[in-house]
Amino acid sequence: MRALISGVLHSDPSPRQTKSGDTFYTAQIKDDSTDPITWVSIAAFNETGAALAILKKGEAVAASGRLTVGTYQKGTETRASCNLAVDHLITLKRKKKPVPPKADQQQDDRYHDQTEGQQFSYSDDVPF
Repeated sequence: MRALISGVLHSDPSPRQTKSGDTFYTAQIKDDSTDPITWVSIAAFNETGAALAILKKGEAVAASGRLTVGTYQKGTETRASCNLAVDHLITLKRKKKPVPPKADQQQDDRYHDQTEGQQFSYSDDVPF
């Protein structure tokens, strides 16, 4: 099965070696918008592995490739395992957390046109 996933790197990618001595990189991507958190283990080879190697914990990524799904036991609980052999990898910009306005800044519902110095109010009742 082919899949496209996106999420955040849980830790820095780790180098591994195949039996033939080739280096590849592994990492875990987490999606903490789900409950429980969804984890996908990824493995990247060749140029894609080199691209993964330079990334750091916390970076947002999207990866596509061959997905295998299985199960494992954790105590008495059976959980799903997802593994992705990565063909393509891109980094994404994380959404910045909204910064609350400072106490001395007032909020209003007007749009300020910086270039013309005009002010437009959108709080009016418009009859259309």
